[in-house]
Amino acid sequence: MKLLIAVCIVVLLSGCSLLPSMGAGAKLANDMAKHQAEFQQAILSGAISLDCATGFTIGASVNRSSNAKIDLAKQRLLSVTDTESDTYKKCLKFGYFAAYNYAETEATVQWLLEFLGTIN
Repeated sequence: MKLLIAVCIVVLLSGCSLLPSMGAGAKLANDMAKHQAEFQQAILSGAISLDCATGFTIGASVNRSSNAKIDLAKQRLLSVTDTESDTYKKCLKFGYFAAYNYAETEATVQWLLEFLGTIN
């Protein structure tokens, strides 16, 4: 119980310190670009197969809004992927799991911010 309270305090303090920060968006964009580059390098080096990368990407984007460019990119990516392979299916499941966790975290943070906004 004490550990849960400590974790909540740390999350609250770190979240509150990031909200007013004008550099938080830039830091997030830099982190995303860094992770994207690492992901691409892992694919090119063969550490992650294209089937796995495609499966994870398709699964993780299941909750995202879509447009014609995204749909076309997905179709082209799927055209060079073996969607029947075990690797694709396992990574697709992991992508779904990541999408679920992202949506759950987003909803929890939204609830928390709404709750904190009602405290006077």
